[in-house]
Amino acid sequence: EPPLPAEDKEVGTVTNLKESFGFIQAQGPGRLFFHFSDLLPGSEGVRPGDTVQYGVREDPRSGKTCAFQVHVLSPEELGAVDMDPARLVGNIVVAPKTNRRDPDALNGRVQVQALTGADDAATELLSFGAADVEGDPPPSLYPGDIVELSLGVERITRRRLAKQVAFLESTLPALSGAIATVKDRYGFIATPSTRDHFFFHFTELPAELTAGEGGPQVGQEVSFCILDHDAADSGGGGGRPHRGP
Repeated sequence: EPPLPAEDKEVGTVTNLKESFGFIQAQGPGRLFFHFSDLLPGSEGVRPGDTVQYGVREDPRSGKTCAFQVHVLSPEELGAVDMDPARLVGNIVVAPKTNRRDPDALNGRVQVQALTGADDAATELLSFGAADVEGDPPPSLYPGDIVELSLGVERITRRRLAKQVAFLESTLPALSGAIATVKDRYGFIATPSTRDHFFFHFTELPAELTAGEGGPQVGQEVSFCILDHDAADSGGGGGRPHRGP
């Protein structure tokens, strides 16, 4: 029989195998039966937990829905992403967190204008991970931050993702001050209107403040945003500094 085009196939996970058949957990409810004779060449070593791509049809003998042309997807196929060259602007809804067990975890969310449909007010949430944030080192992102990004589409699942995420600006109000203390990888900023000192980590600094041999200097004027208003009121707030005017 002729091979099905990719757009007519579905993606699921093999749940268990018997002597000559198995079952696939579909993306929707229920499981699908498949016979080993419906495995495509190269997929004979299928195992429980494998992600597979398959077609769906009615079994002529049992009359039940089953899977056929079952193909075990390789890590390379699962990770293939088609990139759109256009750049989009969005705002962070959920900041990504570094996951040591799964460094590729897509636990961040950015909101952009909907990419489909005619409603200009519609928005869409795109997933991304800490590894997708650009910068050396990449800056920490926080809800409300404005970012620029590229759209990536997973070749197999067609899921849309945010890739190459670059920080543009914060929507938090800015304060002015001067660097009061510099330690190994952190420092404190003093403001002229208060005795409070605001902690910052070097990962919050833009490239122009970390470049060069000296790095950030005591007395250097900066503007910065408060990330924790409650802590800031008591003198313990953190800041995201950038060079002052």
